[in-house]
Amino acid sequence: VVALDGGALRFAEVHLGSPDGATDLDVDGWVRPAGPLDVAVKGSVDIAFLELAADIFDRAEAKTLQVDELRLRGTTQSLDIEGAIVLDDALVKTIYFPHAIELEHTRISLRDRVVRIDELEGRLGGGRLEHAAGSTIRLDRTGYRPRQYDLHLECRECTVRYPSFMPPARGDASMWFRGTAPDQLVFGGEVRIEEMVLRDTMNWQRSVLTFREKATENLAEVESDPLFGFDVNIESDPSSVRIANNLGDLRGTARGLHIGGDTNRVLITGQVELSGGTFRYKGHEFQLEPGSAEFREGTEWFPWLEVTMFTDLATRDEDYRVTLVASGRLDNPSLTSTAQPFLTEADINSLLLFGLTQEELERAELADLGRAALAAAAGTYTESAAASLGQSVGGGRRTALPDRVEIVPVYTDTTGSTTFWAVLTKEVVPDLLTLEAGIGIGGANPASGLAKLKLQVARNFYLEGSWITDETSSQAYGNLGLDFKLELDAD
Repeated sequence: VVALDGGALRFAEVHLGSPDGATDLDVDGWVRPAGPLDVAVKGSVDIAFLELAADIFDRAEAKTLQVDELRLRGTTQSLDIEGAIVLDDALVKTIYFPHAIELEHTRISLRDRVVRIDELEGRLGGGRLEHAAGSTIRLDRTGYRPRQYDLHLECRECTVRYPSFMPPARGDASMWFRGTAPDQLVFGGEVRIEEMVLRDTMNWQRSVLTFREKATENLAEVESDPLFGFDVNIESDPSSVRIANNLGDLRGTARGLHIGGDTNRVLITGQVELSGGTFRYKGHEFQLEPGSAEFREGTEWFPWLEVTMFTDLATRDEDYRVTLVASGRLDNPSLTSTAQPFLTEADINSLLLFGLTQEELERAELADLGRAALAAAAGTYTESAAASLGQSVGGGRRTALPDRVEIVPVYTDTTGSTTFWAVLTKEVVPDLLTLEAGIGIGGANPASGLAKLKLQVARNFYLEGSWITDETSSQAYGNLGLDFKLELDAD
C-alpha cells in the first residue's frame, strides 16, 4: 500500500518483484518529496543492480543476493544508507583483476559510509580464499563512490596468471589493495610460488621482439593514468620456476623478486637462480650449469644472464665437449664458445651445424659449401627460412657444375631447431628442362632430401615432378608429386 499522508508518501507492505524471481523485495517507510525520508528494504535482489551501483565490476553473478534490512535515512541531497547483503554461490570479476572470484558465502555490510567484509568463503584458481574479513572500502560523501580501500586476502594453493605477461603460477599469496582513489592505489603483498611453468611454444627472436614491443616501447606511449601501483614480493620453492617447451627444460628459483611500478609501467627487480636443465641450440641439446638471471634496477624488463651450458659432440676423428657462455641482457646477450680439445670459433660453428670441423669438411670436398653455410649461421636467429645465400659457379667445367647453389637455413617453430638445406639448380636443357636437388646438411633432422624436375610446356607454363623425404613424409621412401604451374611476371 502506498498512501499520501501529511505531505509524505508512506509505504506499507509494498512488494517489488521481477518475473524471473531474481528480485523479491519488501519496502516499508515514508518519503517526503524534496524532503526527508526513512525507508527500509528487505528481501532478495538481482545482482545486476550491483554492477549498476559500482563501475568496478566486469561481471557479477549469484544464485541469491539477500538484502538484510537496508535502511535509507536523511534527505535526497544527503542520504545515509546502512544495511547488509549476503551472497551465496556468487561469481564476481572486477576491472582490477583478470580472474573471476567464486564466492560460496559472503556477508558485506554498509555503515557510516564504510563497506565492510564481515564474512567470506570462496575460491580462486582452484584454491581457497581466507582472512578477508575486516576488509573495508570507504565511500565518498557524495554519490557513494569508492574512495579509500583497505582490502586484504590470503589465497592457499591458488593458480593465477597475473600480470598477463607472466606464466600461470600455483602457490600461496597474502595480498592487499590499499590507498585513495583514483591515483594513490597500490596492489601489493607476498607470494610464495610452488610451481610456475611456461609451456607455450616460442620462436626465440619473435618472442623477444614481441615482448619488447608490448612491455617497453608501447609503455612509453601510454597517455591514460595508471589504475594502481604494484608492490609485490615473490619467492619460490627450489627449482619450481620452469620453462618446459620447444626451447628446452630449464629450472630455477625466484630469490627476492619484486614487482613495482604501476599498470602503465611494470618494473621488475630481483633474481632467478638457474639450477640446471637442458637448452636446445642449433639442433643440439645443451646441459645447463647453475647460473642466474637478474632483473636490475631501472626501467628494463629483460634480465641479465650469466649462463654456462655444454654438449658433447663426436666426429669420426675426435670427441669434443662444446661449452657456450651467455652473458648480458636477454634481448642482446654475448655468446662465447670454447671446446675441449681446442677448436677455433669457426670450427665450433661448423661442428654444431654439420657435425664436422672445417678440416673434415675440406677432406669431404665441402669446403666452399661449408664456408657459405657458416656465413649464413646468423639465419638460425631469424624467423622461419628468413635467410638464403646463393653463389654463382664459374670456371672451365661450367657444363658439369650446377648453375646455382643455395644454403637455406629453415627454422621450425614447433621443434625449436634449424635445418640447413643445400639446394642445387641446373638448367639441363636451356629454356626447357630444369633440375633442382637438395639435401638437409645440418640441424636436428639432417636426413632430408628433395628433387624436382621442371619441364617448360609453354611460356610461363610448367609441368613439375617432385620427390621429398623429411620428418613430415607419409611414406618411408618419401613423397612423390606431379604439379602443373603457371608463373606470372608483374612489372
